[in-house]
Amino acid sequence: MSHARFKSAPANRTKRETNSVAITCGEEQMKNVFGRSDSDKDGYLSKQELKKAFSDLGVEFPSLRAMSALWHADDNGDNYISKKELAELVKYTSTMNTYQLMNVFKSHDADGDGKLSREELKKAFKYLGSRWCSYRTEQALRCTDANDDGYIDEKELERLVDYTLERQYTIV
Repeated sequence: MSHARFKSAPANRTKRETNSVAITCGEEQMKNVFGRSDSDKDGYLSKQELKKAFSDLGVEFPSLRAMSALWHADDNGDNYISKKELAELVKYTSTMNTYQLMNVFKSHDADGDGKLSREELKKAFKYLGSRWCSYRTEQALRCTDANDDGYIDEKELERLVDYTLERQYTIV
């Protein structure tokens, strides 16, 4: 998925300001995020799978974060996170900042046109674990699509993230 036309952070926020806002994620929410990252479905998260998960979440330096996550959560030292160790991983990764949330949305710009269509937005909410992603998509468009064109463009992306934070929508 491409997000070439989106900038990495809104123009009117500095990186420091963007990173300072965080959303708290519950245990089940993070289990879902990391569960989807188990690409070989063996029940364990390897360093590569952790790296991809952190990358998908928009974390800066995902390789470093994956190594750190292993250090914090890999109790038995086998270089994998098992289902048993997942709770410790969840503690380590229990917040997602605005910048990361923005990157999750941007990564779902499948056609690279710099806008999120209704379907792309729905897939983003599904990725984030929304139980009612169609409803969430319609509400988000209603509240953040300023020009009523049915898309979230670069200017509206900040509004989408703010909407998400204002509603205290948590990552599932």
